[in-house]
Amino acid sequence: METVHIVDSDAAIRDSLITLLESFGLSVKAYSDSESFLREVGSTSKGCVLVEAEMPGFNGMGLLRELRNKGNTIPVVLLTSNASPDYIVRAQNVGAAGVLQKPFIGDELMDQLKVLVR
Repeated sequence: METVHIVDSDAAIRDSLITLLESFGLSVKAYSDSESFLREVGSTSKGCVLVEAEMPGFNGMGLLRELRNKGNTIPVVLLTSNASPDYIVRAQNVGAAGVLQKPFIGDELMDQLKVLVR
């Protein structure tokens, strides 16, 4: 089974997402920042990434750009409180698999993940 990688600086959000995704039988790994994810995962393109778009420092869009610049095609879903049409277009242009507006319900997230993790 492929892994869902969660990248979020908020421990409570990470824990909530881990609990939710594991309850659906998914394999989950979590990281507190983009740098930790890049160090541990490296160039893998297996699974998918859920990343907080507004993290301090190296944010979700920065992580997405870094992955794409390195030729990594792992699907990335940005979790944001500002999913304006402009932001969605910019994210898609960089290569995001999706953008989810926070707060979201578990079903919305699972609908995205069903397509990305098989």
